[in-house]
Amino acid sequence: PLSEQTQYYSSNYSESFAYSVISFDNSPLNRTKNVKMPGLSWNASAGRSAVYEINTAADDVRIFMVDYLQGSVPVYKGVYPEKTLFKISMTDDNGKAVIEFFDNEGKLILRKVQLSDAPAGAYDGWICTYNIYDDYGQIRYQVQPEGVKYLSNNSWSFAGGNGLLILNEQCFQYYYDEKGRIAWKKSPGAEPLKMLYDIRDRMVFMQDGNQASLATPQWTVKIYDELDRPVISTLYNTTKTISQLKSDINNAATSTTITISNPGTFSVTTTTYLNPVSSASLNNSSATT
Repeated sequence: PLSEQTQYYSSNYSESFAYSVISFDNSPLNRTKNVKMPGLSWNASAGRSAVYEINTAADDVRIFMVDYLQGSVPVYKGVYPEKTLFKISMTDDNGKAVIEFFDNEGKLILRKVQLSDAPAGAYDGWICTYNIYDDYGQIRYQVQPEGVKYLSNNSWSFAGGNGLLILNEQCFQYYYDEKGRIAWKKSPGAEPLKMLYDIRDRMVFMQDGNQASLATPQWTVKIYDELDRPVISTLYNTTKTISQLKSDINNAATSTTITISNPGTFSVTTTTYLNPVSSASLNNSSATT
């Protein structure tokens, strides 16, 4: 079959390399070292290669730490010593490289994409993205390339005059609740997104920046049945604080049968499980939409 396939492509398409060529490194890990795509032109190229190394002093990968407070600023703590990070260098068919550094827990610390044909150093000529984690291994910040450029020109500190602007405009920020669920997330240039969960890890309340800025703050609510299927989705207008909403979630009845009336049309009756919004609120057009 192999010779017949080769003959078929040669006879019909004048193609002598109708297959990929994959090379592996000489280790028990069996890691891919080089890949050449099907086709004579691709096979004659250098292909896509990967080199597996450990970091050196020249890589100049920076250490940042962050505490457990929501929105706390990352603090620069120096440079990773030699041989403390795994380094994977991937090169495409055009000779442009992507370099990734991982710690010994497998967390991605720095990703560099080659921009110029001849980068001048560890950061010049590269598009760099840093991931910053807390002591629990939870990602807290993703510093985008313009943010990394600012840090490299400002002693790797957010304490400068534009540090707060860079945090708000060039970083993804995350905060977690006591069970490790994302409870607060901020994208560059956007207001935070807040999320509250019940004991089944189901997202019940969610609020974006536009909802939070209303005269009466608004939350998007999802209410579920016993099989964790969403049965009600509504907009909930309330001045309750996050602590009060969490209390409503914790004190919700196990099972509740709710009838939602739509004047002049129809009514819907459904059974909810751990529903934190009262039937009166769900039938009040000023409270829910």
